[in-house]
Amino acid sequence: MQDRRRPPPVLQGPGPQTRGRSVPREGGVDFPLIGALDRVAGRTVQELTAEIARRLRDGYLREPTVSATVTQFGPRQVYVMGAVTRPANLDINPMGTLTAMQAIGQAGGFAADANRPAAHILREPGADGVRQVVPLALADGAADPILAPGDVVVVPRLDRVYVLGQVTRPGPFPMPEQGPLTVSKAITTAGGFERFAKQSKVQVMRDGKRLAVVDVRKVLQGEQTESDIALRPGDTVFVPESRF
Repeated sequence: MQDRRRPPPVLQGPGPQTRGRSVPREGGVDFPLIGALDRVAGRTVQELTAEIARRLRDGYLREPTVSATVTQFGPRQVYVMGAVTRPANLDINPMGTLTAMQAIGQAGGFAADANRPAAHILREPGADGVRQVVPLALADGAADPILAPGDVVVVPRLDRVYVLGQVTRPGPFPMPEQGPLTVSKAITTAGGFERFAKQSKVQVMRDGKRLAVVDVRKVLQGEQTESDIALRPGDTVFVPESRF
């Protein structure tokens, strides 16, 4: 499994005729003579060179000398949005780490109307396609979460809800003066779903934790209307992308 805190390297293979090779997101590369190398990303240089040498000895070279060098790190970005002074995309130093509070500091700190207890991190989805929600604990002595590439730090506003992800106009929206604002109404306010939205896995975050996963597709079809919960100020609605 790829270490999410360590960027995929660009490898320099043995011999003058082997060019540097970028490691794609999938984590594997093709190598001359021996073909596919799986799980390159996340492995140590020693593990990688040992496997290449072993496979080259198996019918190709008598005593191969193999070296692998990281010549360039891939991009490692996180995103800070919401009630901060300067919402921004931030780079993680390839030789270090970046915590959530450090990222908020680099984004200018909390705005005056920030709902600090509801701040949270949206992390890349697991096998179920649902994004992980990591609460951003602000109490004294609480651990400051270390960010992984692709993380989104969300700081809600006290008087608004956020609709993020695969909608036409993502962003903060004020609460209506009359009537409740439900999940489906919030998505409509944000311009509706984008083409590749996963309408059956819409997530609702409240107080920095995942409150519910709503099948908005069925709600719009008149089914499971009871799951179309009323939102509160500071809630975040996230519409994931459908993965094929």
